[in-house]
Amino acid sequence: MARVLVTDGNYPNTLGIIRSLRKEGHIIDCIGYRFCLCAFSRDLNSVSYAQKDFCKNKIEKFIEFLSKKRYDHMIIIGAKSVDLVSTYRNRIKDHVSFELAPKKSIDICLGKEKLYEFAKKNDVLFPYVFTNNELNQFIKRNSCLPDNLVIKSNSELINKDVEYINNLNEFYNTKLLEHERIIQKRIFGHGIGFFAIYSKGKLLTYFMHRRIREEPLSGGSSTFAESIYEEEVYLESVKLLDGLNWHGVAMVEFKKCLKTGKFYLMEINPKFWGSHDLAIRSGINFSSLLLKISHIDSFAEFKGYDIGVKYQWPVRDFCTCISGKKFIFQPLIEVFNKNIHNNLSLIDPIPTFHMIAWSFIKHITKRIKRSLLYKYCYRVKDIGLYYALIRFLTEVSGIPIMRYSKVDNNIAIGMQPSLLGLLYLKALGYKYLLNLRSKSENNTCKIKSFKHYKIPVFEFSNPTLSQLEQSCILINKIIKNEKIYIHCREGISRAPTFTIAFFIFKYGLSIDESIKKIRAKRPFIKILKNQNSILSEFERYMREK
Repeated sequence: MARVLVTDGNYPNTLGIIRSLRKEGHIIDCIGYRFCLCAFSRDLNSVSYAQKDFCKNKIEKFIEFLSKKRYDHMIIIGAKSVDLVSTYRNRIKDHVSFELAPKKSIDICLGKEKLYEFAKKNDVLFPYVFTNNELNQFIKRNSCLPDNLVIKSNSELINKDVEYINNLNEFYNTKLLEHERIIQKRIFGHGIGFFAIYSKGKLLTYFMHRRIREEPLSGGSSTFAESIYEEEVYLESVKLLDGLNWHGVAMVEFKKCLKTGKFYLMEINPKFWGSHDLAIRSGINFSSLLLKISHIDSFAEFKGYDIGVKYQWPVRDFCTCISGKKFIFQPLIEVFNKNIHNNLSLIDPIPTFHMIAWSFIKHITKRIKRSLLYKYCYRVKDIGLYYALIRFLTEVSGIPIMRYSKVDNNIAIGMQPSLLGLLYLKALGYKYLLNLRSKSENNTCKIKSFKHYKIPVFEFSNPTLSQLEQSCILINKIIKNEKIYIHCREGISRAPTFTIAFFIFKYGLSIDESIKKIRAKRPFIKILKNQNSILSEFERYMREK
């Protein structure tokens, strides 16, 4: 019997590890929040250290905690925990036993660019990586994407969702900033994981699975998986981990391309994986082996694992299927299939209710973040209560308020007008519309009496010089005798950008003078960095002309 400290008490795989080690008679404490998932398990002794204090700024406090508690072993679960312990390993190892690969090897795995560079040296396939400049040049020449893309964080320590990009509008709406992302060609196929435990560069045993369903459905962590064996994945994974002189546990993830049948490296996780429960059910408990690693002599001691074992994580599986509106009843049917195992426990039921409640809260939170009310509250921080209310009312109603839209004689700018908004504009004498929204956006004019022009620009992107010049000539011609309403989706970036270009073209104003003129009427405009750059080019172009 050993006293074991496990990190990351809110992870479902931590719960599985705690349950399995308790069956072996060990006493388990965890690092976590007061009401974390594992805190409600009857198999946990206690949440002995607060998650918020498990960080670099409070490492002294953690060292002091370890010196007092005198645990026999520490099992490290999450990527941030691995990075923290790896950084301070020389101090932590004086107080507790743990198993980690060399710091250099861990750093390679945590950084995507380093990992793919390492894979290239070892002749292991990985999805093509686009540089930001290469991609921007292609878009500029072709006005489309080179392929379906995946945008992910360039570090395992940045906790942001993977984004699947199918068109330019989705690309320009990406949430990841340029310096924190990596852009790859998307590989369509199913994920295969290779899981191993090493002792000082020597493979002890391994396990493999195929993902059947994931969270999200487009690709992510397993919600339903099956144990398998794939020779090529085994060979490529061992080659990589041998090259890293691995020690402890690791997961190597590949994706099998549906078109070519080739295996592409996705990532190497220097930590425990979310589907560890399936490995236990298939006959290999990596957490138990980790405690005995110093007493294991060779790979020959292991008999292997059962192939064809299926495992489901029902709560996540069901919630993912509901949000994706696919296979809605399938997860429920599989819960009652005696040939499919899951992480629900009748003798330890409270964590199940915790998982259900947490999944429900996550689902509701996502819906709230997509709502107009959330947008309003977020804007209050940025532009204040009054202007946030103006934006909220105009965008919901689709009716512009001229006090904040009319920026020059015969020129008004704003959001996409509704049918009522169009009738209002018509009553004010506006006969021309300049629509700057892209083809993928819903932007049809519903009143035929308007003369409707389109110069499509994707949201958050910048127009071309020719588009700016084209619009200036058009606007200048119209406003001699008529009124024009220039709009994008919200009237915050694209519409003001074209209006600034017109003020440069018509009045010879500078960019700053033009912005000041528009802000006097519409204080909440927001010209993006890339839009400002093209305006600078346009200003130089007009001066030279």
